[in-house]
Amino acid sequence: MTLNLSHSYSPLNTSNGLGNIQPLECLITEELNGLYEAEMTVLVSDEHFNDLSVGSILLLNTEKDMQMFRVYYISKPINQRCEVRLQHITYDLTKTPVKPFTSTGAVASCLALKNNVLGSTPFEIQTNIENTTSNFNLDIPRSFREC
Repeated sequence: MTLNLSHSYSPLNTSNGLGNIQPLECLITEELNGLYEAEMTVLVSDEHFNDLSVGSILLLNTEKDMQMFRVYYISKPINQRCEVRLQHITYDLTKTPVKPFTSTGAVASCLALKNNVLGSTPFEIQTNIENTTSNFNLDIPRSFREC
């Protein structure tokens, strides 16, 4: 398995990042509406090991498609190997607060969610659900990811 490594992500970034990491093993765990993390073992002799840091973004090939994950932990080397833990890039949205609002319908709720973000976010939200009658009520501030 080869993983693409970059330190930051921009929708305008069309490069292949800093290079590819060759992990000894990589396990991606995804639970419906829950945990979405990856854990891998990397040799310290890997060509791009020194490019890895907490906050780096890796593009991983999941069972479905390519997905971005952010490094949140790198262990100290043991027998020339390091454990690297990553969270799906959407975990960045846990730090993005949304102020209370109400809306009706899936498309309107997605738009209202984006419009009620406190601050800014590089993430976009969209839906193909055509529901126009369901009500969404956010009565206290919550994180964008939680919403």
